[in-house]
Amino acid sequence: MGQMFNTSRIKNSRFYYNRLFEDYIYDYSEINKYFNYDPGNIESYRNRIKKIAGSYDNSNREVLADILRKNNKYLGAGKRTLENIDKLARRESVIVIGGQQPGLFTGPLFIIYKIITVLRLSKYIEERTGTAVVPCFWNASDDKNSVQIDNLGIIDGRYRQVKINMKGREANKRLSDISLTLSDYEKVIKEMDALMPGGFSEEVRTLLMDILSSLSKKAGTSDGIGPCQVFSSIVLKLFSEWGPVIIDPSDKNLKEMGSGLLKKDIEEHKTINDLISDRGKELIKSGYHAQIDPQKDTLDFFYNIDDEREKIFIMAESVFRIKDKDYSKEELLKLAESEPLAISWNVVLRPLIQDSLFPVAATVCGPGEVSYFAQLSEVYKYMGIELPVIYPRYSATIIENRIEKILRKPDMADIILFQERSDAIRDALRGEDAEKTGRLIEDLQEDIDKKIEDAESEIKIHGIDPENAFDRIKRNIDKELKILSKKLYSKLKKQNQHIIDGIDEVYLNVFPDGNLQERMINIFYYLNKYGIDMISGLYYSFEPLDRGHRFLYFSRGEKK
Repeated sequence: MGQMFNTSRIKNSRFYYNRLFEDYIYDYSEINKYFNYDPGNIESYRNRIKKIAGSYDNSNREVLADILRKNNKYLGAGKRTLENIDKLARRESVIVIGGQQPGLFTGPLFIIYKIITVLRLSKYIEERTGTAVVPCFWNASDDKNSVQIDNLGIIDGRYRQVKINMKGREANKRLSDISLTLSDYEKVIKEMDALMPGGFSEEVRTLLMDILSSLSKKAGTSDGIGPCQVFSSIVLKLFSEWGPVIIDPSDKNLKEMGSGLLKKDIEEHKTINDLISDRGKELIKSGYHAQIDPQKDTLDFFYNIDDEREKIFIMAESVFRIKDKDYSKEELLKLAESEPLAISWNVVLRPLIQDSLFPVAATVCGPGEVSYFAQLSEVYKYMGIELPVIYPRYSATIIENRIEKILRKPDMADIILFQERSDAIRDALRGEDAEKTGRLIEDLQEDIDKKIEDAESEIKIHGIDPENAFDRIKRNIDKELKILSKKLYSKLKKQNQHIIDGIDEVYLNVFPDGNLQERMINIFYYLNKYGIDMISGLYYSFEPLDRGHRFLYFSRGEKK
């Protein structure tokens, strides 16, 4: 396959979410005190690997490999994934990991970019250091109410959401506890088929239905198909060439292995909370933001009761409450030990447990996660766990040929991409006719104002006081001139509707529903047009350690 994309870097802040993330990419020296390693320096990875070699408990390797092998086989893992799991079992190997709450049919594009970042960075580190590196993806199935689990976005003349029926099944449930029927998924495919330009391709339909049918057979008639499993299976299939390894925290054995930090959280919660809070204040003082709002009255893990994730409240020293029942510290630890599957880790404990269980060389993070780690780094030190290299995920906007043609017109890219739609239309219409019209109104305003002033002066010379009459005349004329200006602008817009249509087309595709494309549009919208081998095109369009938001321009035409 030839090169599918030509790329260009976009530095405008509109594409970088928050200032901390932008500084992390372009001005690391400004915020290096919050992290351990510069992600743009290969020596960072070599040094981190040395630290792992001297501190990691290698007795975990075989146990973890057995857990991951079983789970990934169930999800339909290919040969490369299983080989990578075998690599993890070997001493001295490390992992690169990224994670996300699962999305419907993989969810928004940024999840795809995060997975590609994990794969590309893993290969790069392995080639440069000679250390075996395993690409892993943490399916955050312990979370609840993920905004992307029940819907996906496509473009059909406008931004459209396709939803899966989860009524009565989401509530306060963990994502891993939700099951849907094969029919639920088939309805989504049917709706996507109706909305997709030209309908669903046979290639894409077959891929999705094969995965769903396989999971349905394994689940049997009563259990249903979990959206987390569907997500993982699609990821394994789309990226089978590179062998990502799925890690799912809902596994009982992983829960048991990660239980060691629960006691620390119970006993040291105030200190942990203070460290997070103090770092948040420091970040705000430096002009950034605090991503975590620590809850001083709840622990950093949850307990599941009747399929609902419940907070654990701190009532007094060594007294804790779940719903309406109180527990001592010993009783709570015993409860967690006897029912590991009932425990879920929050945003504070999850990365700490991940980085204590696995030999993590680097964690691939989005904008929010980079901010999380800036706030958590002192907690890592306190827990005696070293923060790995924090690598910012790839970020991109796909620019199709028709959109590229609009943006290639003189000044159009600057006019459209870096301001709001109304301002872009105004600037785009500032051609010769618009300027002439604007000058006409301005000249008319000046002439009228001058004549009114002259008349007012003449009357006053004759000793007549006009009182506020001329002010009223000015206000009325100003009002009428504004109405005239709006009418002329409206006429101008109608005469140049093709320009406005082009601007709207760009906004729909680059900023669907007012957000970045990567946060709104599902990968299958594009795979349906360009084929599943587009995944390979995306993979090779990103270069390791080459950071910043990218525009991806197709170097070959559309299929449909």
